Amino acid sequence: MANDGKPAAPVSVFGHGGKNLGASGHGVQHWWTQRVLTIIGMPLVLLTVLVVAWAAGRGPGQMIAVFSYPPVTILLGLTMALMIMHMRLGLQQVIEDYVTAKCWRYAAFIFNDAFCAVVAMMTLYALIKFSVISVLAQFM
Repeated sequence: MANDGKPAAPVSVFGHGGKNLGASGHGVQHWWTQRVLTIIGMPLVLLTVLVVAWAAGRGPGQMIAVFSYPPVTILLGLTMALMIMHMRLGLQQVIEDYVTAKCWRYAAFIFNDAFCAVVAMMTLYALIKFSVISVLAQFM
């Protein structure tokens, strides 16, 4: 039964003879998106690290004042949004490359999107909390 006169299907490094790989431009778009996010993210991360290092030696009240300053809050928000998008695309690429079963792949995609959404909501909550605390502190 193993060899019933038919030639064996060619084996490809792409799996399944190169079929079902999706649109040809889809992978290129992901590649460019990740590179652009990385290039934009490098100065943002550097500035964020400098702000956090500068605020690290201060007391809790002064740290809240630093992080609630609008340009710093915007910097932190942009950096976190960019990093969450970069993380989502990177994890999606890992899932596409290494999870072969369709049911596990779709479950992993859903978990990836849900995880990134939760991280984004927690970040947004923290930034709003810093802003609200600083506004309330001005009136007390």
